[in-house]
Amino acid sequence: SSRSWLLLADAYTKNGDFEKAIEVYTELLKLDFKLENTKEVMFLLGKTYFKAGFLHKARFSLLEILRSKPRNKEALKLLLIVDDKLKNYDEMENIVEIFEELEIDVEKEKCYVLFKKALFENSPGWANLAPLFKISLSIKFATTTPP
Repeated sequence: SSRSWLLLADAYTKNGDFEKAIEVYTELLKLDFKLENTKEVMFLLGKTYFKAGFLHKARFSLLEILRSKPRNKEALKLLLIVDDKLKNYDEMENIVEIFEELEIDVEKEKCYVLFKKALFENSPGWANLAPLFKISLSIKFATTTPP
């Protein structure tokens, strides 16, 4: 059953054998396209790709989820972290806007994104972001592990 496969992949993940877990998730998705929990498996695959350091593959898996469920908070949160690691600051800004539309408080994350964007993209007006510097330093958002 799919539950057995998920337990196997989870065991591999807990043991740090991410490549084996990825194989299991991938095979599970190939074998049964009518899974009730396809989005869950896709999320777990994306999360495992992230843990294994395959950031572009993680991003692709998360975008697949968001195509059918564009307001999936877990996928959006992990995508925000992945985009931070990939230095996709414009994409991070878009994700923060989605959270704002969902009426989720993301003021710290917004400051963090603006600061990183100004710092690393040499955006004009970076000096205007100096007040955000103090807030941004206190945010551990980018180093958090995915849900």
